[in-house]
Amino acid sequence: MERSLHKTLWFYIQTDRFLAATFFLLVFAFAYSPATTLSFSMPDDHWMLLKNDYVHPDKMDVPYFETIFNRINNIQYSPLNTLYYYLVYQINGFDPFYFHLMNIIIHFFNAILVFRLSLKLLEAFSIPNSLLIAYTVVLFWAIHPMHVEAVAWISGSKILFCTLFTLVSFNQFISAVRSNKWYYYLLSFLTFVISFYFKEQAIITPVMLLMFVVFYKLHHLKRIRLSVGETLFLLLSFGAAIYFGLYTIHVNYKEDLDFPPINYYPITQRVLLIAYCFYFYSVNLIAPHGLNYHREFPFVPYQHTPPEFVGYLIYSIAAIIVIFYIVWRSKNRHFYLLCLLIGLAQLSLELQVIPMTRPAIFADRYMYFPAIVFIAAITVALTALRKYPFAKLLYKPVVIAYLLYFTLYSNQMANYWHNLNMIR
Repeated sequence: MERSLHKTLWFYIQTDRFLAATFFLLVFAFAYSPATTLSFSMPDDHWMLLKNDYVHPDKMDVPYFETIFNRINNIQYSPLNTLYYYLVYQINGFDPFYFHLMNIIIHFFNAILVFRLSLKLLEAFSIPNSLLIAYTVVLFWAIHPMHVEAVAWISGSKILFCTLFTLVSFNQFISAVRSNKWYYYLLSFLTFVISFYFKEQAIITPVMLLMFVVFYKLHHLKRIRLSVGETLFLLLSFGAAIYFGLYTIHVNYKEDLDFPPINYYPITQRVLLIAYCFYFYSVNLIAPHGLNYHREFPFVPYQHTPPEFVGYLIYSIAAIIVIFYIVWRSKNRHFYLLCLLIGLAQLSLELQVIPMTRPAIFADRYMYFPAIVFIAAITVALTALRKYPFAKLLYKPVVIAYLLYFTLYSNQMANYWHNLNMIR
């Protein structure tokens, strides 16, 4: 009898997992399938791919690889991304279908890694219902409308690959901390280094890993005591990040830039623009609307600042105070603080706290990684509210409404890329 009951439970568990995976695949496919019909787009695809001779070299030899890894292409350094384009080019030349299809596939693998990371973080901080929460996180993260830009835009592959190796690095580091096995540290460091050669945003990774160690130790030991392995790994990682950071500065700042980066603004305007960025990312994370592939600086340095930007500053200060007050009073505050600080650290480059020489003040694609931890924190908080009667009534309708909204909006956004200035 007991054996039969175990078989029945196993069958239902496996059936639920199969249905959940099938539902995820259907929603995922519907959201992003329009991207496979797109052509190349003007933003970056022309110089990064179509006019890049290194995508289809005459021969692959040592000088070619030396050039790739020492070449700065239009103030960007992403040698492994160029090699990736070379591999896709071998399939059918400059056929946009395969470039778009590969972006969707990479995003799918990232979703699997997001599920693993969410599950590991939830288990590390003893959050109940970890499997359901991790599934909810990956579902809403995978189809979030702000991520369509990175997936539907061929040049967004840099973000997809950088995130992929960052997720692997983070997953391996958590395993290393919890098991203290050296090969997990090695895999984490190697994938961190690889991620930088896709996109410079990877320099934030050691900060993120340090935050995990700190809050994990505080949660379990009530104090911070690093092991020898953790200490050596973090020293090595921060050393590499400093080197990569200096190289990134060298890549990003040239005298012949034709647009003003944020460090040309006076300090008062810089603060207001940082608040403006925070408003954009936080609001569109919860209620995405009016998303666009390019957002220019709203005013020029030292000229009149529109009064509504003071409102963005007030909103940002109030939101941060309220959020951290609520978090600090929660029993899961170590988990929440970890998620919030990782998200803000990842956004530090995109919030213009650390100036980057890009013509846009912000872009949807910059939420690709930070959204993971933000959505995880929000999902855990909303799950905790289910103990209240009013929340039980609203929970399912709100989740279904959000799911429909995200799916339809992402599908629309994927189609929207047809309206960009395409290269024929």
